[in-house]
Amino acid sequence: MTRHAIVLTLLGLLIPVSASGSPGTTDRLTLKTGDRVVLLGGTFAERLVSAGYFETLLVSRQPKLRLSLRSLAWPADEVTRKEFQFELIRYMNGRRGWAEGDRVLLQPRPRDFGDVFSHLGRQQPTVLLLCFGFNESFRGRAGLKDFQKDLESFVRQLKRGAKTDQPKTRVTISPQIVLVSPTAQESISPLAVEPSKRNEQLKMYSEAMGDVARRAGVHFIDLFMATRRLSASGKTRLTFNGAHLTGYGNWVVSRILVDSLGIDEQSWRVTLDRDSGQVTAHGTRVVDVAGDEKQLRFATSDRQLPLPPPPADGTPGQLGALGDNLPTLVIKGLQAGRWTLKLNGKKSVTATDKEWAAGVRLVRGGAVAAVEELRGTIVDKNQQFYYRFRAVNGEYIYGRRKNPFGTKSFPPEMKKLDQMIQARDEKIWYLAQPKPTVQFELTRLESGDRETSCGDEFVEDSVSLVAAVQRFQGNQAKKKNRKKAGGKKRGKKKGSTKQNVSGKEINRGGTIDLKSVDAEVAIKHLHVTEGFRIELFASEKDFPLHNPVSMTWDGRGRLWVSTMPSYPHAVPGETPNDKLIILEDTNGDGRADKHSVFADKLYLAAGFELGDGGVYVAQQPNLVFLKDTDGDGRADFRRVLLHGFGTEDSHHAISAFTWGPGGGLYLHEGTFHHSQVETPYGPVRLQYAGIFRYEPKTYRLEVFVSYPFANPWGHVFDRWGQNFVADASGGSNYFGTAFSGRIDFPHKHARMKEFTSTKVRPTCGCELVSSRHFPDDFQGDFLLNNCIGFQGVKRHKVIPSDSGFTTRELAPMVHSTDINFRPVDIQLGPDGALYLCDWFNPLIGHMQYSLRDQRRDHSHGRIWRIRHKTRPLLKPVHAEGRTVKQLAKQLLAHEDRTRYRARRELWQRDRDEVLAEMEGWAEGLVKAKHPGAEHELLEALWVMQGFHAVRPRYLKRALRSPNKHARAAATRILCFQRREIPEALELLTSQINDEFSRVRLEAIRACSWFDGVEAVEVALQALNHPRDYYIDYTLGETVRQLKKDWHPALVAGSPVAVNHPAGLGYLLARLTIPELAKLKPGRAVFSELVSRPRVPMAERHRALDGLARLNGTDRLTELVAAIGVSDAGDAADAELVLFDLAHMLTGQAPKKLGAARKQLERMATKSGRGVTRQIGFAALLTADGKSAAAWKLAQGSVSGRLDLMQGLPLVPDPALRDSLFPQIKPLLAR
Repeated sequence: MTRHAIVLTLLGLLIPVSASGSPGTTDRLTLKTGDRVVLLGGTFAERLVSAGYFETLLVSRQPKLRLSLRSLAWPADEVTRKEFQFELIRYMNGRRGWAEGDRVLLQPRPRDFGDVFSHLGRQQPTVLLLCFGFNESFRGRAGLKDFQKDLESFVRQLKRGAKTDQPKTRVTISPQIVLVSPTAQESISPLAVEPSKRNEQLKMYSEAMGDVARRAGVHFIDLFMATRRLSASGKTRLTFNGAHLTGYGNWVVSRILVDSLGIDEQSWRVTLDRDSGQVTAHGTRVVDVAGDEKQLRFATSDRQLPLPPPPADGTPGQLGALGDNLPTLVIKGLQAGRWTLKLNGKKSVTATDKEWAAGVRLVRGGAVAAVEELRGTIVDKNQQFYYRFRAVNGEYIYGRRKNPFGTKSFPPEMKKLDQMIQARDEKIWYLAQPKPTVQFELTRLESGDRETSCGDEFVEDSVSLVAAVQRFQGNQAKKKNRKKAGGKKRGKKKGSTKQNVSGKEINRGGTIDLKSVDAEVAIKHLHVTEGFRIELFASEKDFPLHNPVSMTWDGRGRLWVSTMPSYPHAVPGETPNDKLIILEDTNGDGRADKHSVFADKLYLAAGFELGDGGVYVAQQPNLVFLKDTDGDGRADFRRVLLHGFGTEDSHHAISAFTWGPGGGLYLHEGTFHHSQVETPYGPVRLQYAGIFRYEPKTYRLEVFVSYPFANPWGHVFDRWGQNFVADASGGSNYFGTAFSGRIDFPHKHARMKEFTSTKVRPTCGCELVSSRHFPDDFQGDFLLNNCIGFQGVKRHKVIPSDSGFTTRELAPMVHSTDINFRPVDIQLGPDGALYLCDWFNPLIGHMQYSLRDQRRDHSHGRIWRIRHKTRPLLKPVHAEGRTVKQLAKQLLAHEDRTRYRARRELWQRDRDEVLAEMEGWAEGLVKAKHPGAEHELLEALWVMQGFHAVRPRYLKRALRSPNKHARAAATRILCFQRREIPEALELLTSQINDEFSRVRLEAIRACSWFDGVEAVEVALQALNHPRDYYIDYTLGETVRQLKKDWHPALVAGSPVAVNHPAGLGYLLARLTIPELAKLKPGRAVFSELVSRPRVPMAERHRALDGLARLNGTDRLTELVAAIGVSDAGDAADAELVLFDLAHMLTGQAPKKLGAARKQLERMATKSGRGVTRQIGFAALLTADGKSAAAWKLAQGSVSGRLDLMQGLPLVPDPALRDSLFPQIKPLLAR
């Protein structure tokens, strides 16, 4: 047994791969030359492959086999099928092979991407690692049987080959299959997932995987037990969020996996005693030992590459036994002092004689450098495959927008990527071979010798837009010259959008005007509203502002900008180099004069936000956290926090990041996308647009809004926490409370009205004015960027309206007569001025133009500042470097953005210190009477919420605040803190009955986030109060979400809204007729069947008879009563019901109708609806069998005669109808 195997066995970690045959066998997996290893599964498999350790160990331990590895993993993938309603057909995009009846495979893919079997067919694996069980395990024991059945079926399909989603296509795979269990849940924080319950679930599902493996005759690796034992040892932590591995976790688990596959790891250790001359070596051979008192030289010849060193991400200070196999050099007998080791002439490490005698681990140079070069190449190869397999802009590569441009650009680019991947495989096989000789040179440092280090030079590149356009125009001229004369001319397109610019978009017949590449020319085209002026803050002339797309201010008054020159799609072979840059105005003259690059080599960083000591940044399809850990101003730490956001369209990807007042980070995603994100709380899925909310301190991700947006790109919160969302593509803007209730996947919220009175499309970024630099009449105005239909910033006056808001459009804040002006972000700065991020581009979007259009600009961009001409700028208030007490005072500021930055800073400070300050502050506000007290208490609660430590005493005070806006905001806080406040639903009962409609609206919305019948009963209390559009919308959506609870209860006959007849009626009105028919018979059900349109006559008769039994009456009495109810009601389809009831009424026996004559006469003359009066006359005619009495009754008024005549078609007897002709004929003659 190897040294490493002994170490792992002592820790109880070596779990040999087990195979079929009979239980208990441990046949080894047999790898052959040229084997193709493919991984399927979720985030575990994706992180395992992207880190590169697993593949490095695999190929370096078997260097002659020329193994290749590919990951077809997809975050949050499952093998379990789940029942969904027909609504999911859009989510499935019509793909074959996904559904078995109503059970759908939870492996969503972009449109026309192909299913898993199609991609396996392309890769032709000979070894398959199936890493499932994690996401399925959240269903607990209830889902275990389905998981086993579906996993077994999936394995059978893989072994025998399967149909793909392409017609008449079958792939034959028949690989060696290894089932890999999920890893154990770790305890990381009191705020995060409690591990005991999760580990019970994970253990259950891991054991089930082992059972399936034995029955199916495939291999199995139990990583759950291995990682649980390691975690229980207390020696290390493998995950960053309790569920997903850190870099160090991947390093450890990769070693366990490779060992479990039966591929032994060799140790590398050399001990050289200068006094005795004795040399011992493990894993290598030592030759040519020589030297003197100041120097020692020797060479090694290795059997295989050594174990790569662990990464910085998550590695503990002491590795213990898990570090024993790292390359270690022990030199005894050295003279006292510091000795430097060079490997092949390059410095590796310096240590004292005592440290050399104890043993020094070699982490750089020599064979270690070789294995790290190998891993680096593997990481690069897997990244290129990722660009190929999980390409951004899938809609343009294989989806519905591939024509006309994608079919030309992408096939050769995909082919190039395939070639690049194959070339890297060849390089990997070469690098995996052990180094024949490594030269060691150990030299004693003399006093005065200095250790040197080298740095990398930064070189900024730039592409000339003018040159690119000239090339394009030259190519177009050549094409034109090649055309034959007399070709058809394209007519002018009708219906072009009227713009404020003199020219047209290029795709609408315009021409490129590049004069404004000079910012001094561009500013002459910018026209601001009266009383303001616009200034250039920064441009590409002085800084690398190449396609700036997003910006925000830090706590030091510096402007951070995300640049995206790689947009819309990186060219294969070119490393993307999008950046996060920091701009500073060091002399206060209103113009940036210094910049630094915080991070580069990013790819499509469409959204970012500062927080928690670093930066959250979009890296499609992931959310990444960057941090500077050594204080040099550049990011040196990178961690993928969330995997699996959609990649169908790069300008619809997660973007427009912003913090909510309570500490949630909001991410916005556009249509076409199918996001499936794995979290410690379970998979989060969203299709076709929405808004995510991420809580960094708990690692919880939720869908905040699931709505059929086009592309939400703008989200702001007002002083009281009410939010407004801008939908870019269509130019729609929404009041956010109403549609931010919970709605479970795959459902979407229903369409909702817009809150702005006018719109121009498309938009990109919004802001609410909250700055004393602006005049009073600007405060609270909604500012909205427009970048195509109108080049400028629209201004809307926000007006409260019932429970929501509306607007009145005012003169624009700024407009441009230059078509290249593309404002894409907007934010008020610390000085109170308004800053605009200008993408500056003659082309915008990539649906209208080829992604490879040469006229796209990748080298320009500006930041503009709009300030008032006479009002003074504000003195910037900085958050960074301030004490907690000073930051608390900043929460009193008038400016929303000042408070925004203060909260952001407080959330990254010491939790106990901040909470103590907030509690002391809140205690003093409980009985305070000054005007701002209610808002100050709210600010304290928001800071507490960011730490998930809202104190119920202060929240309850805010819930009953004398300020109605504070009560509404506190209700939102209560919703977010519902898991920490046991009586949350009880508290909502007071809010749902509040006198202020917006408080009631917040309470209705909050109910959607609960489960159970009680939640819908609380929401239905809103029916006891006046309602408006937003309350009706939100109540309907909340009831729809909670139908999963109240409908089964009604079917079971359990009490629901028993003391609230209107509430029960509201629920029944939302059931289908077949659903109603299945309920336990009762007064409410019968009444609904009688008053519902399109109910079969047999069901109506049954319902009327049921009511008659309950009321001790007869069918006719109930029928007349039902007609009266429908007549008095305000339902839009009441007349449909009345016509049905009319036929039932006139079908009664005349004698019975005659007994109800008084009621029928009242119906004919006193009813509110004309159709009801007509029914009354028809019934009277039927009852009498003649027309005299009815005609006499109708003579009282012209309308009476008209009702009688219009009611004649309802009389079933044609002879009776004809008998009235003599009386009617004279009326017709008039």
